[in-house]
Amino acid sequence: MQLDNIDPDNATFVLALKACGCLGDIERGELIRTEMRSRGNLEEDLAIGTAFVDMYSKCGDLTKAQELFDKLPVRNVINWTALVAGYADHDYGHEASKCLSQMQLEGVNPNAITLLSCLKAYLSIGREEEANKVIDNIAEECSVQEDLFIGNFVVDAYSKYGFFAKAQEVFDQLVVRDVVSWNSLIAGYVNHDYDEDALECYNIMQLEGIKPDGVTYLCSLKACGKVGAIDLGHDFHMEIERRGLVDKDMMLGTALVDMQRCMGMLVEAQHVFDDLPDQSVFAWNALISGYVNHGLNEKALDCMSKMQLDNIDPDNATFVLALKACGCLGDIERGELIRTEMRSRGNLEEDLAIGTAFVDMYSKCGDLTKAQELFDKLPVRNVINWTALVAGYADHDYGHEASKCLSQMQLEGVNPNAITLLSCLKAYLSIGREEEANKVIDNIA
Repeated sequence: MQLDNIDPDNATFVLALKACGCLGDIERGELIRTEMRSRGNLEEDLAIGTAFVDMYSKCGDLTKAQELFDKLPVRNVINWTALVAGYADHDYGHEASKCLSQMQLEGVNPNAITLLSCLKAYLSIGREEEANKVIDNIAEECSVQEDLFIGNFVVDAYSKYGFFAKAQEVFDQLVVRDVVSWNSLIAGYVNHDYDEDALECYNIMQLEGIKPDGVTYLCSLKACGKVGAIDLGHDFHMEIERRGLVDKDMMLGTALVDMQRCMGMLVEAQHVFDDLPDQSVFAWNALISGYVNHGLNEKALDCMSKMQLDNIDPDNATFVLALKACGCLGDIERGELIRTEMRSRGNLEEDLAIGTAFVDMYSKCGDLTKAQELFDKLPVRNVINWTALVAGYADHDYGHEASKCLSQMQLEGVNPNAITLLSCLKAYLSIGREEEANKVIDNIA
């Protein structure tokens, strides 16, 4: 349009911002904002200002969304809803509930979409009673049982946050149940580790004649992997192949590899991987994870090398797995090579998962000076990285240092887990402190 020298008007910009929000493309949204500023302060226009609030909310920049919302000449149900939905969708439940209260104080009545966002917000912060009241309010405007979109949203919200009794109740009352309804319930069960319930839902769904889609299979494969349902997993695999879904959805191929590696079927996982039409970084990570988790660390590092030869860029998860493999092998040299490569990409050590992986690798390899140095720079000190450090000291006979770590960890309010305590047991015994060791045994018990 612009190449044809047609000037966009306000309506064009509103539509473009909506597209950016739906894509989560904040960079193009910012480019549009720059262009609009060159034409004058168009953000003061109500429709455009609302579109910016919506775009920033969808993209997760709630600071900018709130800032622009506060400047709007009129605050109505549309822009309030955009802001509330942004907070709710990005798990800022308290902020979303405050918005609802302020909105009502200003005399703006929420619509069904606002209420659905508030439902999600209340559930995300465990306020089930308020969530149930929202359902009653929604029912005054439309029928939750008869409106499939509303009904599915409600089932999904309750399932997502683990309120399965209510999710099942609403689900059972739906006049029509489609694949989205079933997926909402199945995904909720899987994500909360009720995998047998998820697979039972799948069976009932089949009996009701609902055809599963990619999402159904993704969830079901994950459930099979977690419970070791080899035969059922094989049936899913055959069905997915028969329908040609792997060629249409690369995530399904990754899920198949991941299911096989969860079951320890690494030969099968490799075969599935080799047959994938698109070997993405996620598929590589699933395969590498299988090798690392089953002690085949050389194979895991070989996979990473092949991945790079295939011009697939490793992501943070790949590096974490590779560092774990180096630690298990005691191969500090390759760990250092990975560190050099990562530094060429930016200071990735500041990432919590990667920083923790380095602490673990150096600890396992016996370089406790570097492990401590990196530990001290971590943005968050949690039970995982504390345990890596404590275990490093204990495994290399620095018992006093390990016991000091335990004391400092507890002073900082981090509770040790069983692995931490086992390392401390070894540390106390190595320095002859039998009494403390016996107390650790009591804590483990």
